[in-house]
Amino acid sequence: MNGTNLFSLALETYNRLLPELREKIKTEVQPQWMSRSNINLALLSDVLERYQPLPFQTILIGDCQDGLPFLLDLNQPANGSLLVTGDPACGKTRQLQVMVESALQPYTPRQVQVAAITSRKADWESILETQERLRYCHALTPWYDREVTDLVMNLASLAEDRRNGRRRGAQVLLVIDDLSKIMDMDYEVQVNLHWLIESGPQSGIWPLVSLEASQSQEMKYWVDAFRTRLLGHIDSPTLSNDLAIYEGNRCSQLSPSTEFTVWMGNEWIIYDLPVLG
Repeated sequence: MNGTNLFSLALETYNRLLPELREKIKTEVQPQWMSRSNINLALLSDVLERYQPLPFQTILIGDCQDGLPFLLDLNQPANGSLLVTGDPACGKTRQLQVMVESALQPYTPRQVQVAAITSRKADWESILETQERLRYCHALTPWYDREVTDLVMNLASLAEDRRNGRRRGAQVLLVIDDLSKIMDMDYEVQVNLHWLIESGPQSGIWPLVSLEASQSQEMKYWVDAFRTRLLGHIDSPTLSNDLAIYEGNRCSQLSPSTEFTVWMGNEWIIYDLPVLG
């Protein structure tokens, strides 16, 4: 993970919003590494309302403990695809859902589309398959469906066309919930998905991917393709250090399903994961 690239993920937006938000937000901030297992997490809708208006083509990742939003800027493809990782029940799927929800609320279907591949389709039906959301849904398919092959190949073709100046259109959030399932797919699908993870953001196709930390060592080839890594609770120091690259992450002290951490510039920041609603 390149620190300079990740630094640009949020710092520019942070600096633009800082003066206004310091006036709007009057809150006591707890020490970053304090146990917060009993915290009452904010609703995503309330968090989005608090930070309105967000800069154009940014989506919320989380609610920083210094009272500022942590954002993904879709105009900064150098930040690369996002890997969400941690132990079971650390909040990986909800992290993906928060990013998608925060993208769908302010933008039109011509601006943002979502394609999701998941082991649990039910986790996404209420987000993507309601009547008002169907126009945003490029695809929603379980890993076992043959549609996965067509989806990956079509998005790779779209990305290539866009690199050549053709087929401009909406930003596409490619949600991949549980990357380990890719090992069951055909070689051609694996090659094209890996290329999308490495190069998709340059063409407006953003892989947002979850993977259990325990599976990261056997999938190092895949993990290495991610420039930005959002880390939830991880008990094992060996796993968290391998995934984090940088020392001092303290993932074992994060509250499961509540807190994530990310390396930004020259330090670790912690942010809360809002509750959908």
